[in-house]
Amino acid sequence: MLKFVANKIRFTQHLMLITYREDEGQKMLGVEPPIQPDSVQDQFEDCLKRIAAGEDYSEYSSSPVDALGMFWGAIIAMACGWERVTIDTYDNNVRGQQTFGMCDPERRYVIFPQELFRGLVQSAGRIGLKEIFQSIKAGRLPKSQPGELLNFLRTNIVFTPM
Repeated sequence: MLKFVANKIRFTQHLMLITYREDEGQKMLGVEPPIQPDSVQDQFEDCLKRIAAGEDYSEYSSSPVDALGMFWGAIIAMACGWERVTIDTYDNNVRGQQTFGMCDPERRYVIFPQELFRGLVQSAGRIGLKEIFQSIKAGRLPKSQPGELLNFLRTNIVFTPM
């Protein structure tokens, strides 16, 4: 059974990468502070749809989908009090890969914004990101215990080197 362990970001290079990708995502959306978390959700969806349709964002980022995901994670942190973390996976108590994620202060839930956005770009039709954001913000989430780190979006996790 796959288990998650969340850790505070300890390494400067991890924090620098996250901040760099967040800045790229912000530039892709063309938004400037002060950012209103509720009002940018439609912009995220529109940008994801344009990427899925083949629009080129390479002038902003070598990995535009990841940059948007990281910026969306920063919006979740701002609006909902969640924090950026590194996530270690354990399968049958054997440590596996590590990736970036977001979790609530009680560690009840974990989301993987980069992986979520990769899946959304590949999905056809309506994205529904605004509804996901509103559910997180309003706390309309499945039951979970502190420390459980429930991956309630059931995101397929495809690990990329950190």
